[in-house]
Amino acid sequence: MRGSPSSNAPDRSRKGYPVAAGVFRAAAKVLGVAVLFVAGWALTIWAAGDRFLEVSGVVTDCAMSEPISGVSVRADLLRGIGEEPLVVRTDNDGRFGLLLNEPPDSAVRLTLTHPGYQPVTKVLDPAPPHGELIRWCLEASQAAAN
Repeated sequence: MRGSPSSNAPDRSRKGYPVAAGVFRAAAKVLGVAVLFVAGWALTIWAAGDRFLEVSGVVTDCAMSEPISGVSVRADLLRGIGEEPLVVRTDNDGRFGLLLNEPPDSAVRLTLTHPGYQPVTKVLDPAPPHGELIRWCLEASQAAAN
């Protein structure tokens, strides 16, 4: 019997699948918003590419001119938008890099500490040009020398 409730044949009297079409339309809207969001974020990063404060350097032992690994480098913003203090450590070659979401003309205070060495504090106002490597040496502390 055609169209009877007991028939296993699908009811083709309706055109399309309105529930599925609604789900697909909603998914397309969400996907469209997500694509716009990602594109806006990428454009912001690209446009602000030169608006970051980048500081890189190398730390050595003053007496032996050897690189020091594990030096704590703390950056405190003195002038800028308001970045929280950032702490990084030097690698095995004594190198470190900081990237702050701050304009390049910001001022930052760097404090370098390592057990067995005297701490060093330097104010960078303004920060060195992008890509310029800063070189510092740490003096052994009196307690470490004895």
